[in-house]
Amino acid sequence: MIAETGEVPAFPEVQPFADNWSYLKAELAWLDRVLMRSLAKQRQNNQEVDRVAKSAADRATNRPLAEPKTC
Repeated sequence: MIAETGEVPAFPEVQPFADNWSYLKAELAWLDRVLMRSLAKQRQNNQEVDRVAKSAADRATNRPLAEPKTC
């Protein structure tokens, strides 16, 4: 697009956060969306595995192991 027209697209004016609390709320809302999407994807994956798994061993080999504890 830029190479074709030679024009640089105009970006909307970005307003700074009013205070640190507003910034923190925005970051937490973003993190919440990311985590909820990840959880939904994991549930969908589990449903697909459960649908095709024929035994408990099939289910165990398709799910990630728990993270090892570090000191």
